[in-house]
Amino acid sequence: MICRLLIYFLGLISYGQMLPLADASWEKNEYISLCYHDVPLRVDGDPYAVDLESLVDQIEYLLRHEYNFISFQDVIDANKGLKNLPSKAVLMTFDDGYESFHDNILPILELYRVPAVFAIVSSWIQQAPKAPRGKEKLYPKIISLEKLKRVAKSPLVEISCHSHNMHKAVQLNRYKNTAASLPTRQYLGLEDRFETFDEYHRRLKNDLQENIDFIERELGLKPRIMVWPYGKYNRLAVETAKELGLAYHYTLNKGENLSNQPDHTKRKLIVNNPNGAGFALLMQTKFYMDYRKTFYFSNFNKNDLAWRKLHLDSFVESMFKLKPSYVVLDYVPGDLQFLSHSCRALNMRNMSVLISLSKNDRAKISDLAQLLDLDGLVFKDYLPLPEEVLAFKYYRPKGIVIGAGGDCDYQLCYDESELDQKSELLKKKIFFSDNESRLLKSLSLGVKYIASDKEYKCLSNKVFPMKGYFKK
Repeated sequence: MICRLLIYFLGLISYGQMLPLADASWEKNEYISLCYHDVPLRVDGDPYAVDLESLVDQIEYLLRHEYNFISFQDVIDANKGLKNLPSKAVLMTFDDGYESFHDNILPILELYRVPAVFAIVSSWIQQAPKAPRGKEKLYPKIISLEKLKRVAKSPLVEISCHSHNMHKAVQLNRYKNTAASLPTRQYLGLEDRFETFDEYHRRLKNDLQENIDFIERELGLKPRIMVWPYGKYNRLAVETAKELGLAYHYTLNKGENLSNQPDHTKRKLIVNNPNGAGFALLMQTKFYMDYRKTFYFSNFNKNDLAWRKLHLDSFVESMFKLKPSYVVLDYVPGDLQFLSHSCRALNMRNMSVLISLSKNDRAKISDLAQLLDLDGLVFKDYLPLPEEVLAFKYYRPKGIVIGAGGDCDYQLCYDESELDQKSELLKKKIFFSDNESRLLKSLSLGVKYIASDKEYKCLSNKVFPMKGYFKK
């Protein structure tokens, strides 16, 4: 057991993350929601699967340590003041509509009297997606309509929407990169253009309506929950879902859940089939992972297009070795296709991308938010208007915004004197380090957010000092 804990602990350090020492506290009427996918007898290569024995062990652990399973109706009732949620409340959810829910999960839920939300992709039930050659193990068997109807009769299970045919990727640009279908205005290759806003909105609305119609027609149920595929969504999607009667939406966002805000449930994704010690640590800390963030301001886009096309692969690999939390690229007018390609290349190597805008380019905010697979914007040396921040957040609600202050999530700080003002460190400021001594001084004072345009080795998350890393 000690060896497993040590290996798990060291594994977290290797990604620049550390677990806090103490158990996390719980507020009144707070709940945690766990997100599972396939639960086979044995896991064989699928990182999102949890084997049946592990699921049983996790339920047993939760019961032994005085966690309390709840249904989503319990959350609604608590919101209405009809009851309080029990302490350490846990809401179980299972995504995608796999056959293992009927064969393996439901008998366990019934044995332990555990409620659950089951999210289905209706087009998959009508015709299961075909696995690409060599990836069959990553495509679990989809539940049949007959078995789904039996599941729907259980008083423990709430059936929810997971889209009709949007749990997939669509083409993002002419380079044939792809991105999640639901929040993306796709690139129409045959017409060499992006989908218009109206076309995207119509596709979104029709898909959600078809998902609802399937559940009502085949199961005789009226769904009220929308579970976003891949946890990706935007405000237009939320508004459209609510117009169609899906008043509640489930995401994979970070944060806590309270019954006074039932319309948005943030879930903790269970991956890599955690062992008992790993699952215990996740629950004790409510999946808390503290890590320092680095922002690397790249000069890559300052070169001409021909140079960038020639050197994109080497640039991506150099960033992968440096491992900043975010790579910041300048927006280049008239070069949206290759910029989209660059963002996707970095995303494929598990790096987040921010786009830096000048005042002259601020009119492009909405287009960038819809047509690039990016994680945030940086406003160069000017304060964005509140409506500009909202225009970006409308399509990228999980994206971050960096600027001079105001409604921005982070503010760039160049003034070294502020490093001595420890009260300032509590604010979400990014300290720009343009030399190694300044960077080390920032780190010694406990700064969490560092920006640089120099490839210092100590910029990497892997080697940040661990002092002051733990949650008090």
